[in-house]
Amino acid sequence: LVVCHHTNPRFVPFPLRYACEFLIQVFGVQVTREVKLAAQTIEKHILQTQTVLCDMLLRDAPVAIVTQSPNVMDLVKCDGAALYYRKKFWMLGVTPTETQIKDITEWLLENHGEST
Repeated sequence: LVVCHHTNPRFVPFPLRYACEFLIQVFGVQVTREVKLAAQTIEKHILQTQTVLCDMLLRDAPVAIVTQSPNVMDLVKCDGAALYYRKKFWMLGVTPTETQIKDITEWLLENHGEST
């Protein structure tokens, strides 16, 4: 919505109103394109990060997802991440304590062992 104010009543001729309407439509299309481009750029970055992290996991180097760059925190918006692998802990940022992580891990294995 574009609004123009004038201190006195003023007649705006139809061709000028029509030209303004056209310009606003063009502006709206351009804004939509910019938003879509920004979303595509973010998605591309996420896919690249995901590919790198999956490669690390496929090379049987899961510790790399928390010790190298990019790391798992680059994939999702979060304040912290933890890896519990072969009874060792790797933590980044704000995380639960090691005991809490171990409890979460045990709960996941008990309740979702087939998919974890």
